[in-house]
Amino acid sequence: MSNQYPQRQIPVAVIKDPGELKNCSDFSNFFLDSATNSFVNNLLNLSNDYFKIIRVLSFICRFVYNCKSKESKRIGPLDLGELKKAEQLLLKLVQRKEFKVEMNGIQNSAMVPSNSRVKTLNPFIDSEGILRVGGRLRNSDINYNQKFPILLPSKHKLTYLIVEYFHKKFLHSGPQSLLYQIRQNFWILNGRNICRKVVHNCVICCKANPTCTVQIMADLPKDRVIKNYPFNVSGVDLFWALLH
Repeated sequence: MSNQYPQRQIPVAVIKDPGELKNCSDFSNFFLDSATNSFVNNLLNLSNDYFKIIRVLSFICRFVYNCKSKESKRIGPLDLGELKKAEQLLLKLVQRKEFKVEMNGIQNSAMVPSNSRVKTLNPFIDSEGILRVGGRLRNSDINYNQKFPILLPSKHKLTYLIVEYFHKKFLHSGPQSLLYQIRQNFWILNGRNICRKVVHNCVICCKANPTCTVQIMADLPKDRVIKNYPFNVSGVDLFWALLH
């Protein structure tokens, strides 16, 4: 029997061009690989709190940055810039999965396929790589997110988390008010029905708006349901005279 500790060869990926690592200047290149879908799914399954997921992704991005940067390190509490970058990254990952055909069409020929469900929204890709809804408000002085809201799919977990986040943020508002608040930043396909579903499934809203029970009325008196001569049965209200 040999006293040498057994060794096992672990296969590793071979990088043909070492310059590929140096060209990774942003976080999106780090995550956009064959495991992107599983990464997003695992991230969204961590919690049902949208803001908590953004914070987790922010710390992941900080870890990647600190591993790549030899001079400056990011420490301490998360700042607003890190949270914004993490949110943009998460939105881009989901959009590249759900609107892959549309984004490829815009990047290659600046046109959305004619059979696309978002063609009427005139979508475009902004400088950050996020798919947004176009429109005729380019010359207005309102917020950029209001003019060109971020496009979101209708049947994705991230969409439901965002709707639930806004529903709680604005004190359990109703479907119409909730949809208005969401459209200040996002444009959700079939958003009205999703807002109604989230409000309907909210336990707090159900407790605050209980369904009133309907009392079963008694039978009508005999004199009111049988034909008779006019004024044959009459009544006088004497209680009102006593009050005055």
